[in-house]
Amino acid sequence: MSDLLTALSTNFRNNEVLRQRLIHKIPKYGCNLKEADDMARWVADQFCEEVLKQKSVRGGYFRPGFFSYGMHVFDGMMLGATPDGRLAGEPVSNSSSPSNGTERSGLIAVLNSNARLPYEKCPTAVL
Repeated sequence: MSDLLTALSTNFRNNEVLRQRLIHKIPKYGCNLKEADDMARWVADQFCEEVLKQKSVRGGYFRPGFFSYGMHVFDGMMLGATPDGRLAGEPVSNSSSPSNGTERSGLIAVLNSNARLPYEKCPTAVL
């Protein structure tokens, strides 16, 4: 864990071997892999549950949604390196899509992974 934290804080400087291992050897969401899809579902589930708890200034509650409205490039510019091997400043995934370059198993695998997200907790949009 300490090696990973160091690699993330230095944008993988002098640690391209670890970065390539993270990119190519770790199961990824969007490849129809149960382990990765289960983790994505858990993260999305936690996101939905937390958003649904938040009250707006007008007294209502916020509703979660899986969409990026084109901000994935800007968001990536503001975000440091991530444990999937993404470098600081690179775009993050667009909406509920897999991370850029990880959709290596074809369209059906992406759709299967995407279908496992907790849409029943997401009463707004998924784009």
